Amino acid sequence: MMKRVWKIGSVVVASALGVTMLACSTNTAGTTFETENDIALTVLNRDGSPAANARVLVRRVDYVAGYVDRDTDDTYGVEGESPIGAMDTTLGIFNAETDANGQVSIKARMKPTSYVVEVRGETDKAISRVSVTEKDTLYPLEIKLAAPGSVSGRVYLPNGVRTASVGVQGVDYVAQTDTLGNFTFESLPEGTFNVVGYVLRDAGSNMGDEEDRRKALQNIGFKSTSVKSEKETSNIAIGTAPLDTTVVYPEYLFENFENGVSGWYKNYSKYSNADLSADDAGKGREGKAAHFVYSNDSLYSWALMGYGFVEMQDFSSLDSIVLWARGTVDNDTTQWISVSMDVLLDEPDSAAGLIEGKAWAHINVNNQWKRIVVTPADFRDSTDTNGGNLGWNAVKDHITNFNIFGGGKSKEIWIDDIEFHGVEDFDRPL
Repeated sequence: MMKRVWKIGSVVVASALGVTMLACSTNTAGTTFETENDIALTVLNRDGSPAANARVLVRRVDYVAGYVDRDTDDTYGVEGESPIGAMDTTLGIFNAETDANGQVSIKARMKPTSYVVEVRGETDKAISRVSVTEKDTLYPLEIKLAAPGSVSGRVYLPNGVRTASVGVQGVDYVAQTDTLGNFTFESLPEGTFNVVGYVLRDAGSNMGDEEDRRKALQNIGFKSTSVKSEKETSNIAIGTAPLDTTVVYPEYLFENFENGVSGWYKNYSKYSNADLSADDAGKGREGKAAHFVYSNDSLYSWALMGYGFVEMQDFSSLDSIVLWARGTVDNDTTQWISVSMDVLLDEPDSAAGLIEGKAWAHINVNNQWKRIVVTPADFRDSTDTNGGNLGWNAVKDHITNFNIFGGGKSKEIWIDDIEFHGVEDFDRPL
């Protein structure tokens, strides 16, 4: 076994593999001092004083906490922080603590690779990176502690995954996301790290073997993240965001009646009457609205307000018609409006599928403003032929008129802000 000689004060100590407190380290004349890739570390507080009893954690740069099951070491753990992995020199995991002079020596046959040396004081933290080569070398380091920073973000969870683990590569920190993938590290040392999201699938009691454990590992992704002292780094995203499958429909404000009712008409059957004007919307709604006053003495008479398109319109892509309406009754059972998409032709052509008729839907109203949404599914089925109804599919690609019928015992309605969703390019801008 190779031995190393360290001077600690005036005492000479022969040490085998392990961790030793270091007061000073020198090659004295006439000695053959060999290091076997040791780290000699001095830790300072922010004010430059020695950082006594600071925890020193050395990990390979590719280390990610939680990737495999490992024993933990409560000696170096602190309540509220991630568990500290137990020392395992074969895997490049070294734990130590500084002496009263803020010094410690990591004395081990460290395999040639890159390591992260993290130091944790009572509240402050810091890291340094060191690359160990094949040649036996003493690596002297001085690390000054600083206030930690925080990191928060989101892991885009794969399908079927309710929560994921998040590790900070090279240091012993791991967090669990919530079911939306959100996570937070409240206290990390300043530096740049890969923050890694991963899932362990079916890693039960039979997955104690490290190779089996790694087979159960599903990497989600990582994000290179800069941690700043006393700063918060937020909104980092790990993994692939799901495709936005939300269908965005064109929205067309067809009429708001702020410029009156020009272009609109009124129509009514024999023995009925109607009047159409623009008036204050009232009832807590600002601006103007169409005010439609009508009379119809029986179910067989009717009155409507409407608009005729300059050209035939194709509404095949219609998602919905949205409008605001109110009547005068205090319940939803005795007054209604009928929203109608009509086909009125000078020369019907049944061979071409151009026949007169409508698709309409009936909606109850009361004396309060109500937002009404009519979708193609809301139009009456073609089996209901009342009022010339043909059903939506029969008329949707050649609409000529948009009409609103007034119905019920009350004879007064207000209409405002008519929108067509899913279609555009109408013939009349506001």
